[in-house]
Amino acid sequence: LPELLGMGLALGTLLALLSAQFFRTHGFGDYGWTLPTIVSIAWLGLKRFGKVPKGRRLHPSGFQKNEFLVLLFAFFVAIIQVSTWWRWHPLEWVGWWKYQIDVPYIESFSNSIAYLGTTESFMNPQQNSRYHWFAYGWIGAINRTFPVPPFTVQTRLFPIVAYACAILITFAWGKRLSKSWWLPCIATLIMVLGPGASIGSSVLLQSPASALTLGWALAFSLLLIAMLKSEIPIRRGASVLFFLSIGLVGGKITTAIVVAFGLVALS
Repeated sequence: LPELLGMGLALGTLLALLSAQFFRTHGFGDYGWTLPTIVSIAWLGLKRFGKVPKGRRLHPSGFQKNEFLVLLFAFFVAIIQVSTWWRWHPLEWVGWWKYQIDVPYIESFSNSIAYLGTTESFMNPQQNSRYHWFAYGWIGAINRTFPVPPFTVQTRLFPIVAYACAILITFAWGKRLSKSWWLPCIATLIMVLGPGASIGSSVLLQSPASALTLGWALAFSLLLIAMLKSEIPIRRGASVLFFLSIGLVGGKITTAIVVAFGLVALS
């Protein structure tokens, strides 16, 4: 279940932002990011009620009590960090300058990506916006669809999605690498406590690009490990791996470099 949910969040966010950009200038551009979800639901319906080949299914081992408690604790720590971030960034505030300095910039940058793409910017019409913009494109796409107050998606919804994705995939990644119950537990705790030991100043919360690309990098490594172990056929996993590699480069290139060093270490 953690693997299914985590990979779903990783692939869902990536395909949503790519779809939003592809259909940005079309008549249904406000809802372009929903198309992958609609297609996925239709495909699942065909597999459930139609005659589409279902292929090979994986059957991951179930939860142990210790694993469940650690996963629960990891989400508890994440909730504390996110709630502290919320308190530091209220939606109704006289003087938005009190926000962490990057927050107003990211909000404008995200909306620029959603409406203008990467060739223009609300802050400067002559400015290109090609600086690892994928995560900001996702934030802007949600902003464009829903009439919510400024900073709501960036400071409220996005941290939940990023943390949930990273925690679930980290846990699943550990389970695939070892049969010991403690390895996925330690990996998960390092993920939530490592960058966020100073509560409220977590790297994941300050940098949306780092936060979402972390989930894509973990998904990439998880899928690659499964393919190397022949748990997933290469012909089935290659296309997904291709999209995740695009996410690594467009999300934050430094994360792709970290993954590359990991691949060298495995070889």
